[in-house]
Amino acid sequence: MANIKSQIKRVRQSEKQHLRNKSAKSALKTLISKFETALEAKDKKAAEEMLKSAIQALDKAVSRGAIHPNNAANKKSRLMRKFNALLQEAPEEARPAKKPKTTKTSKSTKTKSAKSKKTAKSSKSTKSRPAKGGTKKTPKTSKKTKTA
Repeated sequence: MANIKSQIKRVRQSEKQHLRNKSAKSALKTLISKFETALEAKDKKAAEEMLKSAIQALDKAVSRGAIHPNNAANKKSRLMRKFNALLQEAPEEARPAKKPKTTKTSKSTKTKSAKSKKTAKSSKSTKSRPAKGGTKKTPKTSKKTKTA
């Protein structure tokens, strides 16, 4: 056990914070699991409601310092990706078939590259520039005079 007053106080504070953070994290896990069960049931309305509440809980946990902001951002991103996948699911028969794209090759691509190389060379200045540090100055040395 700590002997110093400030250390004793820090131990008390950290215990309180641990309990507070633990309950916030537990609530987060519950909301996320409810969202995932709604996803499995493919219930869009329930999933949307659970997603909103999970995102709100994540933001509150970040503002209280229970979890790191990047951790919350990653979780929100994953939840949104799962939700968007649910929304994108549609019968394949209803979607129109995509046509394959054909690419056209043009003859002028060779001439463009040759022209661009010439202009790039001419755009560079031909003046020589001094080094980054400029000219180096030699340190001044004091001359000692003989006094006899």
